[in-house]
Amino acid sequence: ELTGDWIFSKQATEFLLVTQTQLIQGTQPLKLLNRLRKSVSPSQARAIIDLASLRIRARDKFAQAEHMYFTRNGLEMASSETIANYKADRFKSFASTADFCCGIGGDLIAMSQVSQCTGFDSDAFTVECANHNLAANNIPPNAILNSYGQNLAKQFKAIHIDPERRTLGKSTSGEAFSPKLNELIDIANRHSVGIKVAPATRINETENSQFELCWIGHRRECKQQVVWSGELALHTGCRFAVSLDATKNNCFWCGFEEAQNSVPASSPEIGRFIYEPHNCVLAARLENALASQHSLRKPTRNIAYFTSDQIVQHGLLNRFETLEVLPANIQKTQSAIDSYHFADLEIKKRGVAQSFVNKFKLKTDKQGSQRGTVLFTMINEKPTVIIAKRDTLEHQPTKDHRVSNH
Repeated sequence: ELTGDWIFSKQATEFLLVTQTQLIQGTQPLKLLNRLRKSVSPSQARAIIDLASLRIRARDKFAQAEHMYFTRNGLEMASSETIANYKADRFKSFASTADFCCGIGGDLIAMSQVSQCTGFDSDAFTVECANHNLAANNIPPNAILNSYGQNLAKQFKAIHIDPERRTLGKSTSGEAFSPKLNELIDIANRHSVGIKVAPATRINETENSQFELCWIGHRRECKQQVVWSGELALHTGCRFAVSLDATKNNCFWCGFEEAQNSVPASSPEIGRFIYEPHNCVLAARLENALASQHSLRKPTRNIAYFTSDQIVQHGLLNRFETLEVLPANIQKTQSAIDSYHFADLEIKKRGVAQSFVNKFKLKTDKQGSQRGTVLFTMINEKPTVIIAKRDTLEHQPTKDHRVSNH
């Protein structure tokens, strides 16, 4: 891990800019490391290589990544600009806000652009990174070395909290968080708070019905869950799934209790289209609610593929046009694929083991021009192959959708 003030020095900055340019151009890290060791100590050379590599990786998250400071854990934990900006929008009406456990400043940067925000973290080097990252985004440094607490919380109108979740490895259990989740829930019961937790972390909805649980998706993945409380909870007592894109054409689904308990019609017959919910919908356990709203059928009870003969356009549903449904037989599957002359294949599975799918070493047609999709699943308790083609563009701009079932 990077430590020490030298990495922030003018000398280190000059080495960083040159090194990251050379890494982008394809120069091998070992060659650069040996070159750097002629000018700085071995530990400083390693720090330069590590940070330059992290900056390159961070370009997917931050526009100013090549001028920012990261630790490996800090980068992995940080909200991307797209997600941070989406969350920060809830804070813009509050006069004073705080980001507890601010880390390297992903959320702090976004919140500081819409409110008078102060960041807090218990690690001195991380605070230094956060302040440099604020400066890289033309924001005055406002991160402070301090830990969270009820007394501190009283000073702010609204708070964002991102607890450390990797003290015991990647954990979804609130007991493994630092601070522990139950301590943060206690703060949320007294203040307007957004707590960032893992998508798979379970919150007791019966005991905390005053909260909004929000799952945020970006680039096909469910990135985080946020527990909103007080005035920050816009949809109290519901689960909320939202998929973001860079153009702010976000698509969302809001499921209240009646929607959460919806059960779509069941039928093993595969219709003209197959529908696959976005991962944020699955994480929020709202797939049945979304399917029911659009009259989709479920071929297999515990597998989240849905079907219909009708076109349903919703940004949280990937749509595939069914071409053929076959028993999961290698020869028959390859023969069917050959007949469509696919140049490329997208492989998807639900309800079957990866080892089973790996047996199907499917070949494509080098002279083909289309991309096909092969979905492996279970229907009538039998492994089944559905040959299809994607009928929607991933990340296509969509208008907001909100269905609230009170």
